[in-house]
Amino acid sequence: MKRLLLAAALAFICGNAQAQRESNVSGSKLLGFCTAKVPVNCDAYISGVADAIAAEGQAHAIACIPVAVTGTQLRDVLIKFLHDHPEKLQLKAGLLTTRAFAEAFACHR
Repeated sequence: MKRLLLAAALAFICGNAQAQRESNVSGSKLLGFCTAKVPVNCDAYISGVADAIAAEGQAHAIACIPVAVTGTQLRDVLIKFLHDHPEKLQLKAGLLTTRAFAEAFACHR
């Protein structure tokens, strides 16, 4: 019975997670932000994503970004990922940013 209740609770939580607000910024638009002369929008966006990843905690994190990594380094990682995957630029910026960070900063458990 406890397992059934736990499964139901997880299904409810996961179902609600899919209905959450998501930005309409594409990878293409984010690449434009990040390669701009003054990449303020890019830096703010990726800082928000990095903060959200960190808020998940190590047990559930999709990436483990070291404290010493700078915002400029995060931007460089993202730009490289976007340049390496031009076929994905139509996807959501948040998805691509988390994939870039997960690839560059894999958690070692």
